[in-house]
Amino acid sequence: MKVGFEGKCAIELDFTEGKRPVLKEVKIDLNVSKNIDKRPYFADGLPNKDGAKVLRQCFIQGLVTVIRHAHKEGFENEAENMRYIIDELQRSFVAVVYTGESTYPENFE
Repeated sequence: MKVGFEGKCAIELDFTEGKRPVLKEVKIDLNVSKNIDKRPYFADGLPNKDGAKVLRQCFIQGLVTVIRHAHKEGFENEAENMRYIIDELQRSFVAVVYTGESTYPENFE
C-alpha cells in the first residue's frame, strides 16, 4: 500500500519598497493521504510528535530536491545553496514571528 504525506508551509512578509522583507508569520500544515488514518499524526489541529517527524522529513526532502534542481539548472551550486540555507536557519531562530495552523485542505489524492 502506498501512502502519501504533504508538508506545507506558508509565510507572510512585511514588504516595503527598497527594504529587505521582514518575516511576520509562518503557518504549517501536514496533509495525509485518504487511505490512512490521520489521527495518529495530530493533536489540537497541529502535528503531534509523529506528525512533526513526517512534516520535517517532507521539508528536508523538498529542500534536497530544490538544491539538486538548482544545481542541475545552474542557478546555484550545491555548496552555495547549503550555506545559504544554514545561514537562513540561524537567522530564523532569532526572529520573532507568529506560528500557527494553516487552513489547507485536509486531504489530497
